[in-house]
Amino acid sequence: MLVSEFLTTIQREASEVQDDTGYNALCLSWLQDAIIELASETTWKHFQGSQLMSTLPNHRVYDLMLNHLDIAAITSADGLKRITYRSKERLRARSVNLFQTGLPSYFYFEDLLNENIDSPEDMVVRIGLYPIPIAVEGYQIFTELVPAKLSTTSILPVTQNLIPCLKHKVRYYLAMDNEDADAATIHIQLYQNAVERLKMKEHSIRNDSRVLSETDIPSRRTRLARLDPDHFSN
Repeated sequence: MLVSEFLTTIQREASEVQDDTGYNALCLSWLQDAIIELASETTWKHFQGSQLMSTLPNHRVYDLMLNHLDIAAITSADGLKRITYRSKERLRARSVNLFQTGLPSYFYFEDLLNENIDSPEDMVVRIGLYPIPIAVEGYQIFTELVPAKLSTTSILPVTQNLIPCLKHKVRYYLAMDNEDADAATIHIQLYQNAVERLKMKEHSIRNDSRVLSETDIPSRRTRLARLDPDHFSN
């Protein structure tokens, strides 16, 4: 579905279809905000990403790619080593010398490169490593994504099951703009209910994903039950 189709559907439902460029841009910003808020509700698989990072000798800070914000984990390329998060303040409180070199054990967030911007999707995040790397090594950074800035010609960057949530949230913004408190209350409640249902569904799917263990596989030593034909009749 195109963003323009999504917005036109919402506007028609509310009898708000307009050719006003400013109003359409406002609706587009509501949709962008709705997607960002939905992405922050939980660790949706759809909003998770990863990127590769190569360390450089004596290089302390590294930038994430655009649209990659919060970090879920950093592991070595082979997955055997994990770099743990520690706040910069906590490291300093322990009298840690952030300029010490060695094999990185912790990462911390530096200030955003462009602090004065309004849109999270335009932010670039900078992290520091402690100790500062002494060699070139590959790491995998698992991140939470913020969708790129939308235009009316963009394809809606969510899976089909998330679209109802976005509709409720944009309808909420529309009702608030019209100063319709009752409608706003209804739509925000519908949004929250839809999000909770999706969370429960995702949680249920994860719990139902059973991993086969060695005890599930009968070995040659296992004595299987024998059926007694006398217990069955023709």
